[in-house]
Amino acid sequence: MGNVDDAVTKTDKLLKNLYKAAGSEKYAQNVDAAIDAITDKVDGINIDLTISKLREWSEGIEANIHRLLSEYSKTGEFMHRYLYDLKTEFLDTQLAKIHYNLYALKNEEFSHTQGRIQSAIKTVIAIVENLETVPSDVREKRRKADELMKKLKIDVESIVIGIDLAIITADQTLTKTINDFVEELVKCEKMCKQAVDDLRNNMLNQIKASFLIVTSSVQQLFATERQADLRALEMLVESQSIIIDGLISNAMRTGVIGSMKTLSGVPAGHKGDVTEEHNLLMQLRKKMEEDGEKVAELVPYVRAYLRPIIVYNKDEIERLIASHPSPSTDYPSQLKAIFDKLVELLNHLEKDKLYNYDHNFVDLLASLNSLVDSLSPSFTSPSPLLAPLKAGLSKFAEQLGRAYVNRYSGKRFNGALLKEVEDSDSKKAVPALKQKSEKKYDLTPEGRNCAKVCLTIVEMVKGELDVLREKCKLDWHSKQIDRISVLGSFLSDCGYVVSNRDKQDGELRRSDQMMGSHIHAKIRQALTNVENIKTHLLKCKSNEDEKTGREKKSDKFHVLDVLACLHCHLETYYTLGHMASLTAKRNPCSVYEMLVWCAGLHYNSVYEIFVRDGFTGLMEKPKKKIIQASDDGLELDAEYDDLTAYYVDVFPSKIRYDHIHSAINHICATSHDVLTRIIGHGDEYTTYGVDFCNNSLKFRYPTSAEECLDMFLDILRRLFPPLKYLETQCSTAAREYGWAGCHYGKDVQTTNWPCNEHSSSKVTCQPNGQAKCEPNCQPKSPLMSYLNDCLPGHLPHVLSDIGCKAKCTTCPRSTPGMPCLTPLGFRGFSGTKREGRDISDVLGKFFDNGNLKVLFSLQTKTPSTLPEHFGFTLSLVAGWVGSDNKKRKTGVEKPFEEAITNVSIELYEKPTNFTEALRNAYGDPRPVQLTQVRMPPHAALSSLSITGYNDPKMKAYCAPYMLSLSEDYYSCLPSKNSKTYLSWAVYLPWDFWKYLKSLYDEFCNILCADWGCRTCLRADKCRRGQHGLSDEKTKTPYCQCASIVQCRGVSPILYRHGFCFGEASTLNAEGTRKTCSQFCKQLYDVLHSQYFRDLFDKCDDILLCIRWPFMLNVLTLWLLSLLYLLHIMVIRLDLLHIKSHLHSPSSHRIAAQSLLAAARVNKLNRVFYLQP
Repeated sequence: MGNVDDAVTKTDKLLKNLYKAAGSEKYAQNVDAAIDAITDKVDGINIDLTISKLREWSEGIEANIHRLLSEYSKTGEFMHRYLYDLKTEFLDTQLAKIHYNLYALKNEEFSHTQGRIQSAIKTVIAIVENLETVPSDVREKRRKADELMKKLKIDVESIVIGIDLAIITADQTLTKTINDFVEELVKCEKMCKQAVDDLRNNMLNQIKASFLIVTSSVQQLFATERQADLRALEMLVESQSIIIDGLISNAMRTGVIGSMKTLSGVPAGHKGDVTEEHNLLMQLRKKMEEDGEKVAELVPYVRAYLRPIIVYNKDEIERLIASHPSPSTDYPSQLKAIFDKLVELLNHLEKDKLYNYDHNFVDLLASLNSLVDSLSPSFTSPSPLLAPLKAGLSKFAEQLGRAYVNRYSGKRFNGALLKEVEDSDSKKAVPALKQKSEKKYDLTPEGRNCAKVCLTIVEMVKGELDVLREKCKLDWHSKQIDRISVLGSFLSDCGYVVSNRDKQDGELRRSDQMMGSHIHAKIRQALTNVENIKTHLLKCKSNEDEKTGREKKSDKFHVLDVLACLHCHLETYYTLGHMASLTAKRNPCSVYEMLVWCAGLHYNSVYEIFVRDGFTGLMEKPKKKIIQASDDGLELDAEYDDLTAYYVDVFPSKIRYDHIHSAINHICATSHDVLTRIIGHGDEYTTYGVDFCNNSLKFRYPTSAEECLDMFLDILRRLFPPLKYLETQCSTAAREYGWAGCHYGKDVQTTNWPCNEHSSSKVTCQPNGQAKCEPNCQPKSPLMSYLNDCLPGHLPHVLSDIGCKAKCTTCPRSTPGMPCLTPLGFRGFSGTKREGRDISDVLGKFFDNGNLKVLFSLQTKTPSTLPEHFGFTLSLVAGWVGSDNKKRKTGVEKPFEEAITNVSIELYEKPTNFTEALRNAYGDPRPVQLTQVRMPPHAALSSLSITGYNDPKMKAYCAPYMLSLSEDYYSCLPSKNSKTYLSWAVYLPWDFWKYLKSLYDEFCNILCADWGCRTCLRADKCRRGQHGLSDEKTKTPYCQCASIVQCRGVSPILYRHGFCFGEASTLNAEGTRKTCSQFCKQLYDVLHSQYFRDLFDKCDDILLCIRWPFMLNVLTLWLLSLLYLLHIMVIRLDLLHIKSHLHSPSSHRIAAQSLLAAARVNKLNRVFYLQP
């Protein structure tokens, strides 16, 4: 019972705690505080405060509302958590204890175990049993106890149900209360915001209204003040108007304003308005729009427009001079002279002549420019108009200078062109044109020069017009004449000043009506007024068809027909010049003379024989065709020799007669272009271009076709190396130490050695002491020095004859393998200043013929110099695959192996062993294994000249160091000469190695200090004999030059040995730069590679294999002879029936010893020992 009472007591206590929690004073106070804060803030709102204060209050209200909601949320959470704890921690726990106590009471008192009650019961039972008087009382007590327990259980369950109902009711009430409060709070917030917005709008409206009132008042005050100012200004202007009118009137007549008025086409002194019809500028503009291309009709308007301008400036300067101290310059007289010269120039243009822009125009324009240039306005000049006047006249003269000028129209010759000669000199005289008398005339020096100029011009004009005719027909048909188009570029190269695409700023017209098609139509347009020359044109050889011999046309001759006629007679003049020098014995001994010889070969009588029989005997002759014909019933058979069917078998295609003929014609034609591009077309002090083809230098031309071929090929072998070097240098940019930007010409001087930027007329900067100088740091040209044979390190040899008996007094005999350097020999430059890239262009066209290399295959020449060896070896193994599969072999590899088999009589069983050794030593530089890269035993010759290698490991030592200037000699190797190539490949490797070793020694002996290499001037490291080497301990190169291209001593050494840089740009580039030490190391590795050792062994093997049978045969014969001599030492000769070489009757008695006597040894030359 005590436990039950305790449970009831704790339950009451819990209920009290629940009621207390629901009505907690702490949370109620927080809620009240929040409500009070809201009330205070709402009550504190004052509509008279500023909008910023309202915003602060609104933010405070929102914060308090949020805080109120937060407190309600916390209160609800606390009540839920507290009720849950009450149910789980107190009620469930206490009920469990009650059940436990009841169960313990039951078990304790009513179990079989004896307890206090049981003991008492037992005692009672014992007593009862003893007494047996009170059994009914015991049963009654038991019944009452059971009833009491049931009642207790019912009461506890009722209490629990009541507690649950109270909790649910409290939760519902609290939730409803919170929801109601939130609704009221939201309504309150909306009302507050609405009130704040209304208050803001009211206050803004009031403020705007106030500002409007204030602004209106301020404007009224300002207007009143400005009205007073304007009235004062009006009074001031009225008082000063007379003075201002006077100043304006004076300014309109003088100064800049008067000048501008004059420039606008209205004279400065003119009063009143001028209509456009009377405005000088408008009149000029209108005339230009009507007849803008007729300059003669524009001249009066230009003169009328410019006259007031000049007069105004003259008067203005006189006025200003009068108000200044005496000036140092007489500007009025200068202006008068300028105006007079300008009027004279305009009058010249106004005259009706065939050519207005002629020689006189040039002189007048030059005089005008001179007078304008002499007008030098200074800072203290009396008038500021002098400077713009000078600038305007300069621009005007500049525009006139862009007109195309016929410089020879109106030009007077320096003297008479013809002179009358006596009868004694009639052999030299020529009949004067249109002279009916029998007087004889001869050309004066002036007349001869003019004639040569005319003939030179015919050659030039015909060539350029032929190009225009062919190109404008198709390729340039739709091209416009401007600087961007190909047509404009061609005309610019011809000497014309071509305009830009967007404006007319050149000599040639730029419009849609000036296209290539228009030029072609103009060239083909029939000429008028040609009746006086039509008879000649009809009979001229140029009008005959080459195949049929008939006339090409009978009328409608155009300008090209006239030029063809003139050129035909010019060729006759060339031929006559060669006929007059048939007895000449002089051979060309310089590049200049060899080019002249080649240019004149086409007009020599030996040319037709040369191209017919000069090389056909060296080619494969096809079967002759049999032509059957009948005449009067008789059948005739004739053999037809088709020259076009002749060929030479060369990989990958056959070389035919047409290819060789085309190459010869190409050399003869382009040699003239090379000459004129380098030294010019000539002038009165030099050789005219017409003299390049008429053999005016009296050179010897062979009379037979075979001798002509020998001389022609010998000239080409001496001509190509210097021209190849010139082309390479002139195509290399200045940053790579080339001559592309280097000047040459009659006004260009020579120099010692180039820097990387070239020529100007004078020194424009100070040298900075570095290998790369500042632009234009030297006034002289290395290209010009090279052309004049005076460039240090590139001095040519003294060649006095060519051919089989060539004479050169400067070829070094101590240094083997060095070629004979042909002198350039260019003198007498007549062309204007040009750049090296111009030479590169014309030489590119000279060598741009794939058939040139074919010429050298006509005759085999054993390599005798290092560049020839180098070119032959690389060409020989080019494309070799080194395989036993014959189908894969290309070029000369297959016939080369067949030659090995034939020469060795099949004793050399594996020809691939020898070809593989050649390929390894000369050909593909890649080793068998990549791990062998950069190992000296695996350095091939081609690693010194290979280009475009993609393998980064191979790039480490493969580079285009060298390029043979004689590479064209052996680029084309006919298969029929494979045995000759085999003998060269077997016998020449030792000489080739010796020549390479000589180059290596020369390279090591370079002294950079002698060549001015800046980084090696002290010569403390880079000494003679150590150039290109490296220190053995530190591995530091002795030569300190940044690259092999920048080392100034390398290129001369290569040139003397017949080489140039393979690719200077690659050798000098940042990523692929090569130094002298790298080249020297690679050349050393090539010389000492295992490939060369193997090649030498294979050469010995093949020589032994070929010679061994002969050696055995000779040895056997010598042994047999020795045995025979030993035998006849004792026995007489006649015992073996050997006929004696003596005719004595007792010769059979002569002993063998007497035959060996000194006096009879010379008689053994006709002994036939083995005759019976």
